[in-house]
Amino acid sequence: INTLQKEKWSETFLRADVQGNGFITGEEARVLFSSSGLSAVDLSKIWALSDLTMDRKLDKKEFVIAMFLINASIKFGF
Repeated sequence: INTLQKEKWSETFLRADVQGNGFITGEEARVLFSSSGLSAVDLSKIWALSDLTMDRKLDKKEFVIAMFLINASIKFGF
């Protein structure tokens, strides 16, 4: 994940964190992630891989990982 991607997705995270608590819940992420066009199954797998702390929410670092995986899945089809 390069610096430009981190900056872009960090800004996206701040807009998506509607509660301003430093975390994105599944509910907060659903609309954004669903707009990727990936299936719910694929998004669920990406969430599981990104939620490093397994607390069922994503902090900024985990969100950036999720966005990287979503974009890689779209670009490379895996």
